[in-house]
Amino acid sequence: MDNETLLLALPDKSEAEMERFFAEKAIRENPEAVLSSVVPFEKAVYVFNDLKPNFTTFEPLNTLCNAKAVHEIKKILPDWEFNSEINYYLAYIAWGEGWVKMPDVLSFAQTELDKIAPAHQELDEEQKKFQMLRHAAAEKYMETDK
Repeated sequence: MDNETLLLALPDKSEAEMERFFAEKAIRENPEAVLSSVVPFEKAVYVFNDLKPNFTTFEPLNTLCNAKAVHEIKKILPDWEFNSEINYYLAYIAWGEGWVKMPDVLSFAQTELDKIAPAHQELDEEQKKFQMLRHAAAEKYMETDK
């Protein structure tokens, strides 16, 4: 079915629900685009966090939003992997926010984070607690449906 026919068949859906529906459809039909290119991936991150993507700008979201989107994408494409471009994108965002260890759902980008982060520094107890709180927040955020 084309997109116009689908819109007519689903008249009672909200704009956010429709954005998500079409994002899922696009991912199923062209997984390589989202798994290997930052711009389509970023737009999917927006949609899976119930935000409206702007296709004329490049505006990375934070690690929690990235984790939630990857969690949703993995539901659609459980056997696919992201390429190194996406891994570095995720790692740079996490590094900029002070992550030392990627959230579990983003663990596939840990190698890239290790390459750009300072050499495995020893964390003191307060830093360890802060990292644990970050991971707990990521898990909690992925459970939410805004």
